[in-house]
Amino acid sequence: WICAGDPIRVDSQMPQAEVRVVASCPEDHHDRVMAICKGSGLYKAFGKKGDFIDALKSGARWFDLWKTKVCQTVLVATMHAECSVVRILCIEGGPNCDEEYKSIPDLKKAVKDDMKKQNGREVEVVCEWMTMELFERNFGSQAKDDIPAQVAA
Repeated sequence: WICAGDPIRVDSQMPQAEVRVVASCPEDHHDRVMAICKGSGLYKAFGKKGDFIDALKSGARWFDLWKTKVCQTVLVATMHAECSVVRILCIEGGPNCDEEYKSIPDLKKAVKDDMKKQNGREVEVVCEWMTMELFERNFGSQAKDDIPAQVAA
């Protein structure tokens, strides 16, 4: 995996060479990140406190469900896209995000294996771990206006 640095170019006129999936997001930023996903064409694979995966926080089962959710999101996102790269974005912060970060190597392998088995395609899987500030800088200008930027508490 890599740590994010340079802004990611988002251009709707470009052929879709990669699919971007947000897999991890702190609860405090859920609504803002959701709005950004809607506005920028990012796919959502992160959860929200109280959802079905959160309710099953019991060790490996929770991680297996999270990985499955990310893999399924990637499969759906790539169903009609001829892409060679799957970029998994993770926003740091919060206890769940920290645990998800530790499983990035397993997640990358699961996504690659699932893509090969389900779609018969090999893809490069890139995971980027970034702060909310960097995520906002890269994608925030494309957020839907229906959800305002959150003010840090």
